[in-house]
Amino acid sequence: MGMYDEITCDYELPEVGVVDWCMQTKSLNCLMSHFHIEQDGRLILKHDSWHNDFKEVNRTFADFTGEIRFYGGPDFARFSAYFVEGRLREIHKLREPA
Repeated sequence: MGMYDEITCDYELPEVGVVDWCMQTKSLNCLMSHFHIEQDGRLILKHDSWHNDFKEVNRTFADFTGEIRFYGGPDFARFSAYFVEGRLREIHKLREPA
């Protein structure tokens, strides 16, 4: 399975709304860090567990531009989110391949 990062989200996700799921991604550092998407779309690094011994960081991940694919929840929902300078620009629920 390998290492991954976790993502939680206060932003409303397409087709499921606001959820309290802790989801996984391999689109970022893959160092067991914890990221959070704020209600206003900011990407926040909450815990940088690999480098800071699970200490709370709470800093904007403003230098990130790109796609983050993440997944989780009871139905293993998958999402694709696009960020520019740490701010969410688009988010889509991914469909299962036919």
